[in-house]
Amino acid sequence: MEIKETAYIYRLSAGEKLAWHGRFHSHGENEFEIHFFSEGSGIFFSNKASHPISGGSLFLTSPREFHSILPDKVTSPLTYYAVLFSLSQAENSLYQLLIHPEAKRRHSARESEIPALRFILEDILKLSKSPSFHMKKSAALLLESCLYRWFGKSAAGSHGKKSRAAQSAAARQHVADALKYMERNVCESRSIAQVASSCGISEEHLIRIFKAEMQMTPYQYFTRLKIQMASLALLSSSCPVSKVASDFSFENQFHFSRVFKKCTGMAPSLYRSAYT
Repeated sequence: MEIKETAYIYRLSAGEKLAWHGRFHSHGENEFEIHFFSEGSGIFFSNKASHPISGGSLFLTSPREFHSILPDKVTSPLTYYAVLFSLSQAENSLYQLLIHPEAKRRHSARESEIPALRFILEDILKLSKSPSFHMKKSAALLLESCLYRWFGKSAAGSHGKKSRAAQSAAARQHVADALKYMERNVCESRSIAQVASSCGISEEHLIRIFKAEMQMTPYQYFTRLKIQMASLALLSSSCPVSKVASDFSFENQFHFSRVFKKCTGMAPSLYRSAYT
């Protein structure tokens, strides 16, 4: 395990911190992120779902899982810890636990447990930033122990998803090629048949292996990738929503707004005002 980034966000409500930490985004292959909210309220968006945030809420996001945070501004700003980490191929058992469909992706701590969780996460933050290899290693081991404790109980005794090794190397390479093609063409209108053709396989085969690897269809992923980039465009510019819709090859502004709201829980104009 490698802890790649840690953060402590105090009373998040608006401004540049919200635009960065709360934005609609995802992380790369083999990268997971946990968010532990010690106070405040709001909404945690994850792929198709939205979950209420309260003090003691803990969320786990998987590789390439799109997510965002919207606090209840002013009245109840959010204070939370975030830890981004990656797993190696050798850590397959932990990987399988964390992507297991029966694992509790949300963990709610009792009020009495919140201080202890804060101490644990503060230790992880402090140790992970140490120049000492051994201190960094202790942070990773502490985090690993917590992950098994938080998410292991509900998945115990269940076989769930196939191992990462269950898909052939060729299948995993086809999925990787499809992801790269989508990233290169995120501003264009591309059918899944075109994505499959770029990989040299049939559309049906791509859909099957992509869903097994990514837990969503190629269409769902490509749509969310477009929305992720469009959301950044909304926050980093003042151009009209219609122009952003056109830039990412949506049929029209209405279609863009409908898809954007489905992914983020908010209309584009509301998203822009909420996060800036």
